[in-house]
Amino acid sequence: MLTTRGVAMSDGLNRKNHYFSLNAIINAYEAAWKQGTPSNLNHDSTKLIGWNCITGIFMEPGKAYVTNEMSIPETKKEHDTLMKKNMDYLYKKYYIDRKEKYDELKLMLADKLTDKSRPALISCVAYEEENILFKVFPEIKKEMNKGLIDINLMTPVYPGIFKKGEYLIFAHRYFRRNCFVLNSLNEEFLQRLQDLQTSGLKVQIALDINMIGLLGTENAELEYQYWWGPKFNEDLFSIPTGVTRHSNEHYDNLFTNLCFTEFGWYVQDGRQTFECEEVSDQPNIKDSDSEYYGCRFVHSMLNPITNLPNHLDGAIRAYTDEKMLERLDISIDKTERDTWYTKLWRIDNDMSVSLWKELITHYYRDNMLIGEYFSAEDEEYTKIVLEDKAEDEITPLQKYIPVDMNINDGIRIYYRYMPAIDINEEYDVVLKSNEFLVYEERRIRVMESETITILKLLKRYGLNIRIPATARIGHEDMVFNFPTFMCKNADKAKIVQKVIADLCKVWSDRNDNRLISYSIATNYENEAIYFSFAGHVSDFKSIFARVGTTFPQKDAVNKWIEVLYNENNKFPIATQHPKISDIMTDSSHLRFRRALVPTEYLQEIKMEDKFLTADFIVKKETAEELIKNKIGIAPIYHIEKTKCMSCQKDYISCDCVKFIDDISEEIQKFKLIGAAWTNRLA
Repeated sequence: MLTTRGVAMSDGLNRKNHYFSLNAIINAYEAAWKQGTPSNLNHDSTKLIGWNCITGIFMEPGKAYVTNEMSIPETKKEHDTLMKKNMDYLYKKYYIDRKEKYDELKLMLADKLTDKSRPALISCVAYEEENILFKVFPEIKKEMNKGLIDINLMTPVYPGIFKKGEYLIFAHRYFRRNCFVLNSLNEEFLQRLQDLQTSGLKVQIALDINMIGLLGTENAELEYQYWWGPKFNEDLFSIPTGVTRHSNEHYDNLFTNLCFTEFGWYVQDGRQTFECEEVSDQPNIKDSDSEYYGCRFVHSMLNPITNLPNHLDGAIRAYTDEKMLERLDISIDKTERDTWYTKLWRIDNDMSVSLWKELITHYYRDNMLIGEYFSAEDEEYTKIVLEDKAEDEITPLQKYIPVDMNINDGIRIYYRYMPAIDINEEYDVVLKSNEFLVYEERRIRVMESETITILKLLKRYGLNIRIPATARIGHEDMVFNFPTFMCKNADKAKIVQKVIADLCKVWSDRNDNRLISYSIATNYENEAIYFSFAGHVSDFKSIFARVGTTFPQKDAVNKWIEVLYNENNKFPIATQHPKISDIMTDSSHLRFRRALVPTEYLQEIKMEDKFLTADFIVKKETAEELIKNKIGIAPIYHIEKTKCMSCQKDYISCDCVKFIDDISEEIQKFKLIGAAWTNRLA
């Protein structure tokens, strides 16, 4: 399986003007972190591409982001395994978890169901059965005209979902993406049709006669795909007769199955007539043992007196293999009308050109060729593209300093659930190094130098700590990436947090321009929560002063996170600076990455006045860039032996604590490893 990571959603206002509070996000994550969900390309259940798991919540001033991890199959066997997992998931979610409601509906339908009926795995509780709608409501069949019903006779509860008595009735399943019953209805188009009730237009739609649901179980299906409404030219009569074909330049059977879309204008019975059809070479409709290629089709006629469209209808034209091969080679005006034709909707009477084009555009959801033909302009889409492009641009500073933060940027917080930590009863805290280094031809765990200071302070507070074999690495800069402190319980985690707070206060009070990152994992009954933090020490001092260092018990965790988030939001809005992908590692902890100086740049590294200094040579333009951005180099070295300048003992084993006590440490033996670029020289 290929594994990818990203952001699933945020608590910001999205492009459909929906907002999810942090509290709602936290509760949803807490309930779902152990299980995953299927991930479908373009919201199409026929295109399962992987398995998605919510991995945690990242918070910066102004916004919280839900992170995810997706497993993508790379072999047929892996894909088949996921398909079975997908069907098991859908069956459990839509049927097993709502079994009582299905039993209620089954009892209501009684003998109208046969042994061929089956649960409809959709958002509502519903059964599929041939002609079940007419069995329950025979009068509906009489109200239909050529398979369509006047929309004014229907009572909507959601787009394409109507109520009648104690039941739910659905728009035709061909309104669903790719004509597939497990996919969502084309809600934006159906909502526009329903908005035309009592408008003076005669609007008719087709119903799904093979499905009926239980009133009260209806749910909106939220798809956060960006779908835009274009701006158009109103002069339809200026368009000459003929056929225009727009091909799908990026056709690869992934996002859509479209080969091309054709637009034809001609005169029929003295009236200007328009037809449009999208053509797909992938079967999407099954009838018994046969497969068909369902293609969306639109037909319209203009009023010769008012010059306005006064008839518009939409349908699905279904082709056999033989007919599709013919269709691929001929244009829309040459096609025979002998396909399997299902009309889905119809509107009569004069309508504005803008409404006409809007309806056509939204009927062809996911087909961007429609807007392309109508010369669509979308200012919001252009803005989004420009914003994304700007976010991907690398500044001169970022070439040397991949992640940078300053005072008043606020802190970054990431938390996630994980299985309970196995900690020996002998220890209160187990240190877990997050860093590795290839050194002297072997891969070793390392920890940054001042981790020792934290451990000594924790011992002073009475904690018993397990320290794995690690090499102590020094960086001559003002950035500390501390390891993960795996805590037995919240009380021990509170002490770790207090030690970090004590050090941040000292560093801030002496005006250190220092950045730190660290992580704390603590057990809560049968699970653990992993917290990771990063930011400037002055901002940590400010946050700790306002919210304290208490780690809450399990029943208060969610509230504590919200308080922490709200306090952090008092800093200026961050807008993903730094980006999540830059500050978060693959193992899901926050860390300030360093860019290494190429070895060919380094000339001489030596000890001067108790500090390591380095000489280096670069090209003139590089030197100018470094000077402009105030960037230097910080040596990296393996610390082998040091001495406490107060008690004269080995600093690792003495009782003195740097920064807290008035002492210093002298490095007596070290080996140079390399150097990193820095804008925070020690």
